[in-house]
Amino acid sequence: MQTTSSTIQKPKTTKEQIISLLSEEWPLTAKEIHDKLEKEFYTELSYQATHKMLTEMQENSLLSNINKKFELNPNWVKNQKQFFEKIEAKYSGDDKKYVIDQDTYEPQKFEFNDMSTF
Repeated sequence: MQTTSSTIQKPKTTKEQIISLLSEEWPLTAKEIHDKLEKEFYTELSYQATHKMLTEMQENSLLSNINKKFELNPNWVKNQKQFFEKIEAKYSGDDKKYVIDQDTYEPQKFEFNDMSTF
């Protein structure tokens, strides 16, 4: 099933909402994030609950906190991109292509079903 922008649903969880906010605007303070959650997603979270979620997301390396302002952790974004690129390759059939790791001096083994995948 293909997904188009019209079928993408709004973020449901607080974590998804925070990621959505910080993907559009950053860095933001905890207060700014809390206010935007209330305004854009009509959440009824207390400020303490918002702050607790931000702290948890930072501890799990989803967010970076610089000078009391939060933003998405660039390493987390990169890892998510790689994860979804792997899924895309599997669905499109591109995962059957081999990549030679040029940073290793160890032998690399490749197996082919026929000459068309070589």
